[in-house]
Amino acid sequence: MKKLRLLLSVVFFGFQGQFVLSQSSNLSCLEGRTDCLILEAQQIAELISETNRRDEAYYSILTAFIAQNRVDEALALVDKINNPRTQAESLAEVSLALAKLGRFGSAYGLAHSITDSRNKSSRITALEAVAIQQATFGLIADAFETVMAINNPFRRSEAQSAIAIAVARSGDLPRAIQAASKIATDYWFSPDQSSVKVASGLVSRSGEFDNYWFFETLVRISQLQARAGDIRDGLQTARSIPDVSARARALSSISVVLAEIGDVGGAMKIAKQIDTAYGDLEPMIAVSHAFAVAGKFDDATKVALDIKTAYGDERAFAQLALVLARTGELEVSSSYVNTLDSEILKSDTISKISLIMVANGHVDQALASVSKIPQRYRYLEAVKDILSVVTQNGHADLAKKLAGDIFEFEDYVNMLIEIAGDQARSGDAIGAIVTARQIKDPMSRSIALASIAEIFN
Repeated sequence: MKKLRLLLSVVFFGFQGQFVLSQSSNLSCLEGRTDCLILEAQQIAELISETNRRDEAYYSILTAFIAQNRVDEALALVDKINNPRTQAESLAEVSLALAKLGRFGSAYGLAHSITDSRNKSSRITALEAVAIQQATFGLIADAFETVMAINNPFRRSEAQSAIAIAVARSGDLPRAIQAASKIATDYWFSPDQSSVKVASGLVSRSGEFDNYWFFETLVRISQLQARAGDIRDGLQTARSIPDVSARARALSSISVVLAEIGDVGGAMKIAKQIDTAYGDLEPMIAVSHAFAVAGKFDDATKVALDIKTAYGDERAFAQLALVLARTGELEVSSSYVNTLDSEILKSDTISKISLIMVANGHVDQALASVSKIPQRYRYLEAVKDILSVVTQNGHADLAKKLAGDIFEFEDYVNMLIEIAGDQARSGDAIGAIVTARQIKDPMSRSIALASIAEIFN
């Protein structure tokens, strides 16, 4: 969410290569004191005249408060936000924070009060988040009661699915399956509901509608069982799913898990049991990758070629190129990249390989590599990722110089915010604050300082 917010238009005032401490700053902030950083961010935000830009700064400050468990101060800040959508998202953040602290009554009340009415609304997101936390605490019945406040039936079932998966992730798989079974009964057969139910446009009948999330939950649980090492139980769960398509997805996910742990034979055995079209695609891609990781490049290439011939899917070749790059075979890796027909897949693979180059100290080579990406926005995203790694490797000054050479206007300012955050995550408190204060745009400087405070916590 926060990264998306940084794409908002910002006013760029130029950068002279030096930083100026704001009048409100306190030198003790250079020691990384979070309360001082938040205070400075607040003082800057309060001087921003444009409402929407001030709201964006307040949102970042709010999340910094939440990171310190200063939930009441975060809630008080919501009243200063004018934009209804930003305010709704802020209330959702505070609601989740309250739930994580075990204050479920307050969390539910706050989530329920959100007036956002979109299908993917902050209100629904908040109620689901509260329910997930309740389930994590073992309060499964309370969690299901919480999501009853979701009026949209499709999103309600989705939230119920999230409850069951949260239980599964906690390690209690039998109770997770029991929770999953409630998805097929709680809404459609509760006595206080209308006898006429209208499913969403995704399916034709309400029974199919509700069963979608029931089946999807069992798919996820079977995968979690497999990843926990319980292949037999995972297969039992998968094979118990009555829906053919969902059963195929479950078997596919287990086959992928086996391939990832090096059991190629087991993976292929299960893949052969999948009887839906394209059902074995993901497992075979995983098998090709497993061969490559094991150094069996001829076998990996053969499987990748079979996949491309049968399904027209090139992802196995892209993964093979990445494995070769990691082993230092950049020339061979490049030859595989050049065979990719999909421009999007090719761009994505080039971007990932460039990060391998940077990790090995070849920044110029990485930048030259991504310059071949034809889509401008993908190229800029690739450069941002490269500069992030450069910063994390302790070369923030180089990252800032390169950013100044490559980016313009808001992209440059957003990159400075990213660099400041990466410095903070790397433990460079002073460097992060210096970078944040180099940002001339008040909104962006406030966001950067608040983000640093959130990370330092």
